[in-house]
Amino acid sequence: MLKVKTLGCLQLIWDGQPVSLGKQAGNNIAKLFVILALQGEQGIPRRELIRQLFYQQSAEFDTGANLRITVYRLRRALKNAGIPCPEGEDYILSGRGLYRWNPSIPLSVDVVEFRDLAAKAEAETDREASLRLGQEAFALCLGEFLPEFGSEEWVGRWQAEWERTFKELFLQQYGLMIQGGGHVRAYNLAKWAASLYPYEEYQIYMLDCLIARNHYDEAFQLYEDTTAMYFREIGMEPSEAMKERLEKIQNANYASQTTLDRIREQLENNETWDYGPYDCPLPRFIDNYQFVKYTIQRSGQPASVLVMTMEDSRKVPLTPGEDPAVRLAQYQALHERNSDMAGWIRIPDTVIDYPVMHTPEDPEYYFHRDFEKNYSSYGMIFLDGDCRLDGTSPNLVLYGHHMRNGSMFAQIQSYDDPEYWQAHPLIQFDTLEELGTYEVLGAFKAPAAELDEEFKQMLLAQTEEDYGRLMDYLEGRRFYDTGVDASYPRQLITLTTCEYTQKDGRFFVVAAKVEE
Repeated sequence: MLKVKTLGCLQLIWDGQPVSLGKQAGNNIAKLFVILALQGEQGIPRRELIRQLFYQQSAEFDTGANLRITVYRLRRALKNAGIPCPEGEDYILSGRGLYRWNPSIPLSVDVVEFRDLAAKAEAETDREASLRLGQEAFALCLGEFLPEFGSEEWVGRWQAEWERTFKELFLQQYGLMIQGGGHVRAYNLAKWAASLYPYEEYQIYMLDCLIARNHYDEAFQLYEDTTAMYFREIGMEPSEAMKERLEKIQNANYASQTTLDRIREQLENNETWDYGPYDCPLPRFIDNYQFVKYTIQRSGQPASVLVMTMEDSRKVPLTPGEDPAVRLAQYQALHERNSDMAGWIRIPDTVIDYPVMHTPEDPEYYFHRDFEKNYSSYGMIFLDGDCRLDGTSPNLVLYGHHMRNGSMFAQIQSYDDPEYWQAHPLIQFDTLEELGTYEVLGAFKAPAAELDEEFKQMLLAQTEEDYGRLMDYLEGRRFYDTGVDASYPRQLITLTTCEYTQKDGRFFVVAAKVEE
């Protein structure tokens, strides 16, 4: 049997071996063969065949003669490829205004086979049998339909029909998997479908599976990656269906945080507990451990002791304590886990409460890495590679992503509203050695055209002249007057993130250190 593969690329298989019609991509011989193969025994009217083959040709083009020539060349190409034809017969039959493939030469086309298998799968009443048929059908799907001829009108019609059948089979198979509790299996199916058609929102079904399994962090990461890809590649905003999934994730995370707060409250109010978990400092935990160990050795009774540190999704301990000595000790502990950790940025009563990384030798190392140096679309807040924390950098410039869920540095854009500034006039930036409070001088946005080397020099404010230029620039560009000014060498800090009202824009918030 001659097998014709059209999904992914055009390929002919005879007797288990690939065969060629010559230069298949883009020539009329290959197009004629595919059209006849797709039409099967019913054939195609001569006029329609001419239209599909030669629709782009000029009025002077002799379509009839060229059809005869193309049919002749296809017959010769099939013979040269070693595809046998019954004696006394022809590969291509014509008559009564129709052209069709000779049914005496067995032929199968993957897209037609997929359509037939999909119909059988949807008609099958036995769940497992239907899933097996669906799996067999999906195994044929290696890519788009005839990408070599993607500009052809008839290919577009077949592609639309193929995508509709694919989506119907996907939904039927996905539903069967979910009914059987197979969320992992359904997730993998949706992930595979999304790899074939990344812009058809199959990621929604991946999100549903992750939400059903309470994998909210992974679901949120998928949402961020998908919406960022849509916006970057085709300029498309998240659909309402995507936004509904985001709301489910956020509601679940809120419930998780509520549970965490309740656990913390219980741990802090445990005087009446006779057993179970309780909150204690490390020295007391060590004493308890030694006591439990001694008790086990004496009595032979099993027991366990668990030490727990509450962490956020990036494995960073939740909000350092308010006691300065405790906070600095916690920073040092984090620094021991990752020596790139250089400080902590916090704006009270906002989500901005993050460690700050600094890698001068590779300034954007944490652009898409988390605290543990694994890939993350969130990245980390990081200090400009030209800045130093030894007191020699008048302006400490911090970068962070503008995440669509409002995390990282997305909220600093709210400083374009004076009411937001009045509610959040102070920024806390701590290094490993000292705590620091900064008061906001102003906020502004700048287009990409202005972000040149001269702007960077002014922003870093390494000299008194550049410092003055920055203050003048801020005075002329800030959204409103905060009544706060600074002069050299008062320490500054600048928070910056992407600004989406203009192409490649940036948003800046500048603050000055409050002296003790």
